[in-house]
This record gives sequence, C-alpha cells and structure tokens, in this order.
Amino acid sequence: MKSARATICGIWLTLALMYASPALAGQYHNGASLVCSQCHTMHYSQQHDYNGAPFSNSPSINSAPLGGYGPYPFLLRNQVSQLCLSCHDGQTFAPDVYGPNTGNYVREAGALPTGSAPYEEWKGHSLGYTGVPPGGTQNFSVGLNCANCHQPHGNSYYLNLYGVTYAVGTNDLTKDVFLRSWSPSDISTDYSQDNVDFNEPNIHNSGMGQFCRGCHTDFHGQAGDSNMGGSGGVNWLRHPTADASIGAIGNGHSSLSLYTGHNYRVKVMSATGQWGTEGQPWSSASASDKLTPTCITCHRAHGNQNPFGLTYLSGNGPFTEEGDADGVALGLSSLCRQCHVQ
Repeated sequence: MKSARATICGIWLTLALMYASPALAGQYHNGASLVCSQCHTMHYSQQHDYNGAPFSNSPSINSAPLGGYGPYPFLLRNQVSQLCLSCHDGQTFAPDVYGPNTGNYVREAGALPTGSAPYEEWKGHSLGYTGVPPGGTQNFSVGLNCANCHQPHGNSYYLNLYGVTYAVGTNDLTKDVFLRSWSPSDISTDYSQDNVDFNEPNIHNSGMGQFCRGCHTDFHGQAGDSNMGGSGGVNWLRHPTADASIGAIGNGHSSLSLYTGHNYRVKVMSATGQWGTEGQPWSSASASDKLTPTCITCHRAHGNQNPFGLTYLSGNGPFTEEGDADGVALGLSSLCRQCHVQ
C-alpha cells in the first residue's frame, strides 16, 4: 500500500514539475497557463468542478468534463484528441484548430476536418484515422491523435512539435521557424498566417519536411534521392522538399520572377530570412535568397476546405485559409502557377 501511494505521488509530482517548469514547456502549455487538473483526474469520479458547480462542458473554469467511457490511461479526463478539443475547438482562450475558426485571423495551420462539409475527412489530418498515411509504411494502430504531432506537456520546439526549432521576435537563421511575435494573450497574432515564416538552415534539408517525414516517409527529400529523382536520378518522381530553390531547378520549370511578382505568395523557406512584404511584389529578391518550397508551402498542416489541405492561391488577393478567392476559383493550377511557368 505504501509503495502504491508513493507511486501515485511520484506520478503527480512529475506532472506538476512538467507543467510548472518554463525550461521544459517553452512558450506553450506553460506554468500557470495550464494546470494538471485541466487534463488529469485522480480517481475518474468527479461530479462537479473545483468551485462546486456542475460541469457545463466548458473547460474555461478549471477542468474539462470527464469523458463517458473512462477511466483513461495516464489519468486523463478523456481520450487524447477529445480532451485536447475541449479547449481547442470553439473557444476563444485557446487556438481553435477544429473546423470553422471562432477567431478573426487566418490560421497558419488551417483546420482539422470535422467529417462534415466543407471540412470532410479527406481535406486534412483526420483524427482517429487508423490506416497507413500517404507515403508511409505503418498504420496508426490506435488512431491518429493530437499527441502524434504535439507534445502535450510542452517542449522547447515550435508549437510543441518534435524537433522543429524556432526564434521569436528577432530571427535566427539557424532555426527552422521565425515567429515575428508571441504573447500568451494574443492568439490572433500568435497563430496567424502573417506571424510565421520559415528559414532554411540547411539547403539540403527542411526542418518541417523532416518532421512530416515521420509519417509521410517517401514524400521528403532532395534532388538525387531515390524516392525523389531529379539531378542524379531519373527525372523527378516526387516534388522536392529541399535543395530545389525556385528558379534554379533547371529546364525553366520554375521562375523566381513569377513567384516574387505576386502580391501574395505561398510560404517558402528562405536561407537569408527575407520573404518580401505581403500585399506587394518583391522586386529585390535574388537567387541568393534560395527560396525553397517544403511541405507546408502547399498544404495547411491541419487541413482546410480544399482537397488534401492544399492552398489555392492566385496571389491577387489577401490570404484566406483556402488561399484566395481567385485561387479557389481556378483550383489546383493557381497553386502550381505560384512558381511554375508552364
């Protein structure tokens, strides 16, 4: 009995330290912004919140309601994704990542599909998916969930992802992501399209591409890789995610001036930390910027209202999560014509 009691105390001490330590949590799920009881329950028997009031299906007080089929592993209050969505769907105090946005900003990652139009399952990363991901080799035996990509207790990486480095406020070209600003009280800025850009610390690699490769193995690579083709291979087999700067992949396939001539441009990696200004052409761009596409150049990480979470952008109007009005009207060709001249 003493051993069991000590084990339980040890579990909760570990959880408390993970939540309370800024060194572990980075800038997300950090300290007082998230407490253990919001996600964990000791006995799975709670009838009311910590103020004595009945649960109202809102986690904004101090804890999420218990799921209906528990108890759950790791003392969780619900299944992983359902627990995450108790805060991250339809709330204003946390990023809304599921279906329509309750905020008034363009989400860089878009929206996880709900299963109903216009967010059908094939338009993004479908929670609960048990098949083999495109380009992958192993299935999700217990179903895709939020923790497959994000570390719930927080870490020192971008958006609690695994291994994607970032800088805030002042860019650092050795980091994969540049956040122009970040504040716990300003979600509309933190997670918006305008706030995020992507560096290319290694032109033969892509931090975001390597992350996506964890599931979509065959889709990541550079020229000459057996799965990609191109220089050193036999033609191109798949679109490269590294080592193929716009305007420099040979045979006139892409045009730097075409890309930079748009008023609005899809997000690409830059070796110099320069991306131009949204809303106007970028006349000063040069080959030295080594502007290179990667996975999230074409896809919203969570998804959107387009097939496969693609961003249909003509470059004529301000961004929406789907691209822009003209781009959606033109469809896939508008995205390809951001860079390609054919």
